[in-house]
Amino acid sequence: MILFHDVDGCLNTPDGADIPASLDALTPRQRSILSELSRLVDQSAISDFVLNTGRGWQETGFLVEAIASTKLSYVLVEHGAIMWDVKRGTTVDLQALAKRYGLDEISEQFNSVNRVRTLIKWFVDEGSACLSEKLKHQGTLVPHGGKEVSLTISVPALLDGGLLLSTLRQLIESQTEFSPDHFVYHHGISDGFIDVTGAIDKGTGVTVLARHLGKELADTMAIGNGLNDLPMLEAVGLPICPANAEQPVKRLCQARGLVSNHNYINAALEWLKRQVP
Repeated sequence: MILFHDVDGCLNTPDGADIPASLDALTPRQRSILSELSRLVDQSAISDFVLNTGRGWQETGFLVEAIASTKLSYVLVEHGAIMWDVKRGTTVDLQALAKRYGLDEISEQFNSVNRVRTLIKWFVDEGSACLSEKLKHQGTLVPHGGKEVSLTISVPALLDGGLLLSTLRQLIESQTEFSPDHFVYHHGISDGFIDVTGAIDKGTGVTVLARHLGKELADTMAIGNGLNDLPMLEAVGLPICPANAEQPVKRLCQARGLVSNHNYINAALEWLKRQVP
């Protein structure tokens, strides 16, 4: 069994404290509960534990050391567009991997990530200022650093995320060579981010990696809470979400899997405790 696990919203301590971006910034409580997760995963029948996150590698890699599970074999970042092989300490060419296993449609979808690289440059050079002007926002909307193929914008406290998203789409259509349907847009209500990605999503990484590890999708499970987790949860055999998940995620897990009574990381801990002899 492969367990795919989201980060933000699912690895948080039960009080919901944000997960930082570096090992040194972890609190003792966070270190302790991540160590408990590692212990339970290693004692369970899980064969491979995979982090699957919208974060970039720079803000995710430290979790490999913090969790320190012998079964943490791969990390999927930027919504499934980039994969890190933990044991070899290198990235994996997912497009080549998809092609090797005859997943031609997925292989073609990876071409869309080049559009996002161009979009990020446009946003830095022109788009950010135009967006602030349209929204009458006094601050600068800076793309989240450390990402290669995802345009991620934090929604300022005084701005409406839905309005920011719709205005951004209009600007992309009017001021770039792209149309809005060239990209996938995520508005993470729970974490306050707008993500613009290519055709790759968290479900893509699940599909390619499962084939690479010789597993059927029926022999996979995932824990996620946000709207960007839906493709991952739809792809796996057993979708699980914590009690703090967004409503569309809960509906999917109620229909096909499990909605935990516990928030954040306790959803995984309580499920794993029932699997460990």
